[in-house]
Amino acid sequence: MLSCRISPNYSWKQLEPRESLIFISKWRRSGRTILFITHDVEEAVFLSTSVLAVESAPIHRLTEVSVPLERDRTRQDLAKPEIIALRESLLDNLRKQVIP
Repeated sequence: MLSCRISPNYSWKQLEPRESLIFISKWRRSGRTILFITHDVEEAVFLSTSVLAVESAPIHRLTEVSVPLERDRTRQDLAKPEIIALRESLLDNLRKQVIP
């Protein structure tokens, strides 16, 4: 089993490049799927090949949204227009959950 726990007080953005490379290397060798649970939309988009988004509260259904990036990513990829649009779409969906 491969697991990654990032403390709520320690953002993925603060990981040292070496730590990120070690984790990614272990993940690739394992061939396993990792389920991250986060409230940070940018983190979800950066780390994932797809995002499961809650459609409505209480949770009865999730929607899977593909992330259109190659696996080897940099933070600069987050500035691509299609990624900005994806992030905004996910945020809009979350806003609908709290603002009727």
